[in-house]
Amino acid sequence: MKLVIYAPPFEKTARNVLNCLRSRYDGPDTVYLPALEDLETYLRRPSHLGRLLVLMPKDRHELNTLTALAYLMRDAGLILVLPEDEHGMNAQSHLLRPRFVTYNDCDPSHIIAVVDNLMETDSALPMKAVHY
Repeated sequence: MKLVIYAPPFEKTARNVLNCLRSRYDGPDTVYLPALEDLETYLRRPSHLGRLLVLMPKDRHELNTLTALAYLMRDAGLILVLPEDEHGMNAQSHLLRPRFVTYNDCDPSHIIAVVDNLMETDSALPMKAVHY
């Protein structure tokens, strides 16, 4: 499974989470994207592998943009790391249908545990409809 991490450069607490992810998952199946344009371009490419996305928007505006790109992420597992507990941001984040939502000041080991679990079981991928 491919791990895609979107994290723009920003404050120290978010960098801590990003550094932990990059040190744990550094390899050919991990892609780091520092700009929304890079993420959109990447998501528009066809993928034959499952994808797990870890998205770290820096503010509400970026979360709005990610919500607009939700149709490109419907076949991927999603973990959201929000910048703060701003009113309505958590509710808006659920429009993306993430597997896990947390904040950038959380303990990075929690995010790593979720990523490990999802990558190990391939449960990050959405359920496919079964037609008889």
